[in-house]
Amino acid sequence: MAIYSIASACHRNQKFEDERYINHLSRVSKKVAAVFRTDDKDANYLLHDIAWLKDVFVMTGCSIETINSRLSRYHLYDRMMEALEAISQKQGEQDSDYFERCSRNPIALKVKIAETMVKVEERIMYQDIGMAKFYTDRLNLLLSIYEEKQF
Repeated sequence: MAIYSIASACHRNQKFEDERYINHLSRVSKKVAAVFRTDDKDANYLLHDIAWLKDVFVMTGCSIETINSRLSRYHLYDRMMEALEAISQKQGEQDSDYFERCSRNPIALKVKIAETMVKVEERIMYQDIGMAKFYTDRLNLLLSIYEEKQF
């Protein structure tokens, strides 16, 4: 699985709490499949792939060239790169600007919603209720945007 191997290599030494960061990505991938699975196979592939790759540009030293060299022949490459661009929050970017950009891409918005759902669960699991509330507020905002867009 090329997508998993790229994500695993890019996030190789990263941790989330007391576990490997790749476990967080696995939870996001499972959540997005459970919540947003459709009859559109290509959309399902993109949801899965973006869930695994959503943080490669933001949190790792992996570059767009790394992705290009590994996936440029992938039949959904252009749509995947558009979604990755939309879901990657730029350094210093305000949340409102980020959510606006993310909301213009249905794949990115759905993955962001799934990721935020997972973050609420993770924060509860680690008994960080303050951050669970923070992510719940973000989730409510994202769901309002999703409802407005009606993807």
